[in-house]
Amino acid sequence: MLDYIFFDTKLLNKFKNHLRKAGIEFEYKQDSMFGSVQGEIVSIDDTVSETILYELQNLYDELQIELEKLLEESNNE
Repeated sequence: MLDYIFFDTKLLNKFKNHLRKAGIEFEYKQDSMFGSVQGEIVSIDDTVSETILYELQNLYDELQIELEKLLEESNNE
């Protein structure tokens, strides 16, 4: 399984919606490794084609850039 972790629900939902539209099955769980929710994890089967994995990695990278912008905006407020 390949895991993608998210710390923002809006960005998580964008990723999950993309997976649904592409017909990619996934599992979803909250990361409570430290006793409280640290993030939310989306897991997909690692047998997905290289092309799809490349696309997902690009999407994930874009969403991480969005997260950085959100964090910067909240720090400035």
